[in-house]
Amino acid sequence: MGALLLAALLCAGSVSAQGQACWRQEPVLTDSAVGKAAVEGQGLTITPSEAFLGKRTRVFPFTCRIEEGTDFEVASFGGIPGIYNGVTRQPGEIFLLAGVINGDEPIDGAVIYGFNTSGGGIQQTWSTQLINTTEVDEWNYPGVMALDSQGRLVVVYGYHLAALDASTGEVLQGFAAFTACPLYEGNSTMVLVDGDSLEVKQVLELPGAFGGRISSGIYEGTEYIYLTGTGGSALRWVYGNGEVVQDDSWQGEYKLNKLSTPASSLAMIGDWVVTMTNGLQSLTPMFMTAISQKDASITHSVTPFEATLRELNGSIAENIKAKTIVSWGVSAISADPENMMVYPFDFVAGRVAGYRLSAKGFEKAWEEPQRTANFMQLLGGSKDRMLVGTNVPGLPALPTMEELTTYTEEYLQFRDAASGRLLAETPDLGAARGLPSAPGFGNEYFYWTANTLNKLTYKLAAKPADEGGASAAPAPAPAATPASAGTVARGQEAAVTLALAGAALALLL
Repeated sequence: MGALLLAALLCAGSVSAQGQACWRQEPVLTDSAVGKAAVEGQGLTITPSEAFLGKRTRVFPFTCRIEEGTDFEVASFGGIPGIYNGVTRQPGEIFLLAGVINGDEPIDGAVIYGFNTSGGGIQQTWSTQLINTTEVDEWNYPGVMALDSQGRLVVVYGYHLAALDASTGEVLQGFAAFTACPLYEGNSTMVLVDGDSLEVKQVLELPGAFGGRISSGIYEGTEYIYLTGTGGSALRWVYGNGEVVQDDSWQGEYKLNKLSTPASSLAMIGDWVVTMTNGLQSLTPMFMTAISQKDASITHSVTPFEATLRELNGSIAENIKAKTIVSWGVSAISADPENMMVYPFDFVAGRVAGYRLSAKGFEKAWEEPQRTANFMQLLGGSKDRMLVGTNVPGLPALPTMEELTTYTEEYLQFRDAASGRLLAETPDLGAARGLPSAPGFGNEYFYWTANTLNKLTYKLAAKPADEGGASAAPAPAPAATPASAGTVARGQEAAVTLALAGAALALLL
C-alpha cells in the first residue's frame, strides 16, 4: 500500500559525527531524489518509523554491531515537553513528536521538533506546534510520526493527521481524520488515506474493538493488514485495487485466559504472525502466540516467563488470590524473520528471552534478567544481530505497580540476539518508561525520556569477513526490495491506513 510506506525513503548516510561509518549504510540522496528513490526501492533512511516498516519486526537493517565493552559518549538536550517518538532522515538529523506524554514539562498538544545532531552536540533547528489541546479542549493522544516517500514528516496526533516539510517544519497539509473520538464505545474504525495527496479514500467500521496498532506487509504476493482484538481475535484485511477488504477466510485467535489482558500488535515473521498478551497489567503470566498466515487454525503458544514467576514468587494461584500483578508486556514483541527468532519480555518478571520459531512451534534459546517496558530494537546484519533495550535497576524481584511507575534510573543494554550475551551497556540515561529508542547513522543511537533527548556515540565492531571485511571485496550497499519496503514500487498507489482503536488513532507503519 504505497505509503505504508510511510516507509519508503531516502538512502541512508554513511558517516557519523564521530567519523565511524557503518558499512551497511548507503550514500545520502538529495531531497529532489527522494520520490525517485521511493518508487525504485533504492533504500531507506535508518529509522523511518518506530518499528522500521509495516511488518513491525523492529529489525533496522542498515545498522552495524557495537564493539563489545565499548564506552559511550552522551550529548543531551533537555526541556522538551512530552516526547513520544523520533525518526531520522539524513546524517546529523533527528525529528521528535512531543507535547503528548506526561513528564516534568507541561504539555498541551503535539509539537514537532527538528534537531541538528552533527558534531558533538544537539541543536534545535525548528519546532512546530500542531495543536493546542488546552485551548481547543481536544483529546491529547501521542499517535505516531514517520518519514514518507516524499521526505515529509507524517504525523498522527489525537484524531488528526498532518504532513510537514522536514527541512523547515512548515505544515504542508493537515486535517481531522475523524470528527469525533468514540472513546472505546462501539466498534473501531479504519481509514485509508492516499499516501501522496493524504486524501481519505476509504472509511471502514471494524467488527469490534481493536487496541493494538496495525501491522501490514506483503506475504506470498498479497498485501495484508493485521489487527489484534481485545478478546483474543486476530483478523486481517487485503489491500488491492485501491481499497481494503476483510479476508473472511482468515480468522485467527491468540491464546489468553480470563485474567489475561489484550495482546499488542502482531509482527510478521516468515509464515507466521506473532504477538504476546498482557499489554496491560495482569494477574496471570503472559502468553506468546504464533498464528500461521497460510492457515489461521494452525497456532503455537507458550507462557515464556511462567517458570520464572513461580521461582520469584511461588504459586500463581496465591498471587491471583492476593490480586498481585505478575505480568505486564507494556510494548510490542520484536521478531527477526531472517533468523526466525522472536523476543518477548515482561516488565514485572524482569526478564527478556529469545525464542526460535518453526513449524514445530517455539523453542527457547535463552532468557536473561532485564527489566524493560520499552520496544526492543534489532540492529545489525543477520549474522551479527543485536537486541537493544532498556534495563531498570534496583527494583525487587516482583515489584509493585508504584515501584514500576515511579523509578528514576534506566539505561540501555546491547545484547547478542542469538545468545542473549551482554555486549555493552550505557550509563544511566534517566527513566524512559516505555518510550521507544532509535538507531542513528554510523555509530550513533538516540534515547529519550519524556523531556530529554540523548545522543549516544560508541565504537563499532570490526567488519566481519562475511560482510566484506578483512581482505574480502567490499560488499555492495543493500537495496530495499518491494517485499522488504512495503510496496514502494507502486508509488502512485501510495496509501496510508489509520486505525481508531477505541480511542487510539494509529498510523499504519
